[in-house]
Amino acid sequence: HASASLTGIAQFSLSQLEAATNDFSEDSYVERGYYKGVLLHNGLDVVAAIKKFPVSNDLELQHELNIRAKLEHRNIVKLLGYAKVEKRLCFLVEEYMSNAKSLENIIINGMSSSKNTTSHMD
Repeated sequence: HASASLTGIAQFSLSQLEAATNDFSEDSYVERGYYKGVLLHNGLDVVAAIKKFPVSNDLELQHELNIRAKLEHRNIVKLLGYAKVEKRLCFLVEEYMSNAKSLENIIINGMSSSKNTTSHMD
């Protein structure tokens, strides 16, 4: 069961994430550092995408959580929670969408595809 954090985003323990991902097994690995697992969130079992997120300090983590908590758009995967593991390492827990692309993927792929297009001027 996740506890509430200051930002209103659920805070999970490392043991919860390990249980959800079968100790971050290869079977639960999806892509680009994301693992898929089932977690209890707001009384429901939800399929989540879990990714390591290094931070410099607590302020940086709080800032990231505050920004992500405010983002609501159909094309942006919702942040469900996080787990602070060490002083400079946490995990972000996002809703899992099998056919969705993360914001990171959209930015990277969008930038790389725009670099590959050339305009021809006559």
